[in-house]
Amino acid sequence: MRRIAYASPLNPAPSGISDYSEELLPFLAQYAEVVAYADDGLRPANAELLQHMEVRPIGQLERDQRRRRYDAIVYHMGNSPVHAAIWRAMQRVPGVVVLHEFVLHHFMLNYAAVVERDVERYRAEAAQRYGAEGERVAELMLRGRFVEAAFDLPFCERVLGAAEGLIAHSRYVLGRAAALRPDLPAAHVPMGVPLRSKTGVLMVCTSSRWPSA
Repeated sequence: MRRIAYASPLNPAPSGISDYSEELLPFLAQYAEVVAYADDGLRPANAELLQHMEVRPIGQLERDQRRRRYDAIVYHMGNSPVHAAIWRAMQRVPGVVVLHEFVLHHFMLNYAAVVERDVERYRAEAAQRYGAEGERVAELMLRGRFVEAAFDLPFCERVLGAAEGLIAHSRYVLGRAAALRPDLPAAHVPMGVPLRSKTGVLMVCTSSRWPSA
């Protein structure tokens, strides 16, 4: 059975991707040996998840990969600051990125200001990547003035540069990413959502069976 490292926020990390991953992992574990990686020091709140799956600190992923290589490493990347450790890990150990949002501008601003305490790095990267307009928008954002033009500065280039493959839930994200890295293997995997029957009743899959021990 193939071994997969699965790096994602998990509850109680404040992210919808925490819920998403905890719903997905029981199904994925039916087809592969999965080890989940979460923030160092985070104590997952999902007791059933801990009962069925090993959850390791993401700070140990690089060492774990050297000791016994995974067949694949999957990183879930969104626009929230809770993805900071995931972003750092993928810079050191490339893998397949599930890109939940194309624009990561707010993540990079928060990462520079809060995690690294180096807003000049954010300002310099905005100017380097996006020219005078990038510098202008960065200056406004640093002053606390949100501008719609921020969505024109995606700040996802370093994520795509570190990726060995890409998964997205929308063709929009795939198309935008392909314009930046046309050589990157990519796949469209639709987001799982409840189905509505012809009668209008929601058909929800409530079975999240873990594989038998």
